[in-house]
Amino acid sequence: MRFLVSLVCMISLFVATSAQAAVITATSCNRGHVESAILAAVAGDIVEIPQGTCSWTSTLVVSPPAITIRGVGIDLTVIVDNVPKTGDGIDARVLVITTPATGAFRVHNMTLRGGSTTGTQNTDGFLVFGGTSRSLRVDHLKFDKPKQNGIVFNGA
Repeated sequence: MRFLVSLVCMISLFVATSAQAAVITATSCNRGHVESAILAAVAGDIVEIPQGTCSWTSTLVVSPPAITIRGVGIDLTVIVDNVPKTGDGIDARVLVITTPATGAFRVHNMTLRGGSTTGTQNTDGFLVFGGTSRSLRVDHLKFDKPKQNGIVFNGA
């Protein structure tokens, strides 16, 4: 009987451990490092953007599975918008995410700072969501002097 109870406990522990999300930490808060971490993630994973202040000068457009993108804290992880505002639409945004139809998607725990003064176009937003997700959470974000709308939601 003890053997059976021990076996059930070991199997339960294995299943619980294997079901946990992986944490993929970007090498830095630089745009390319964040993109690489997002592209390495699978549904349920957490992509962590480390402490630092990084200037992004081009738009990051991604269609990841249902993941969490998190910084290490407000005013600790800071993304500065230095994307030129001379383009039309998507080219002038900082982060564009197309969410999947299933699963929960989350972005949280960082500061998004306005910075670019190039051009005069008022674009849609710093952080733009599209897609068909019905489960999206955006929390613990600080928008510091944005030059455009903070968040825009598009899609079904």
